[in-house]
Amino acid sequence: MKRIAVLAVCFAVTTAAVSAAPLAWVPSASPAYANCMAHGEAAEGQTRAIEACGDAEIALQQHRLDAVYAARLARLGPTRSIALREGQRTWSAQRETACRSAAAKDAGGTAAGIDYQGCMIAETAQRTQQLARG
Repeated sequence: MKRIAVLAVCFAVTTAAVSAAPLAWVPSASPAYANCMAHGEAAEGQTRAIEACGDAEIALQQHRLDAVYAARLARLGPTRSIALREGQRTWSAQRETACRSAAAKDAGGTAAGIDYQGCMIAETAQRTQQLARG
């Protein structure tokens, strides 16, 4: 009986840690992401629900990045526009490499996809802030 109680506590702690982990290291995520992660199946630690929250947040962050990038590009002259486009391509490749690396630590496990998403969210939000500043 003690063994079952200990296992139940371990499961509950692990589930809570997994469901909270994406929020813990994505401080730039939107309130909608926080809300998605805090309710329903995502709050229960169900991978598919967590990934659905992540997919929606990635789309939101990418939309924000695209808008800031387009506005910045429109303000630049031809030479600086070329440099920004090249810089954006380089950043995009580096983001993909970094996020694949983040997911690799949990390769083969269900957390790998969540790690990848968290990285994509954080990196995209950070790039948006960089471009918005100038």
